Amino acid sequence: MCALGGIPPIQHQEIWLVYLMVLRVFRINARISKNYELRIGNG
Repeated sequence: MCALGGIPPIQHQEIWLVYLMVLRVFRINARISKNYELRIGNG
């Protein structure tokens, strides 16, 4: 059943969810920093 070196599928899903959460937070932070830079540049 397990093809990836004996890693249980549940643990694999948790790693994937953490990866997605990190990506989402990173995108949100990038968007906020862009808006912040635009505000400083215009002000």
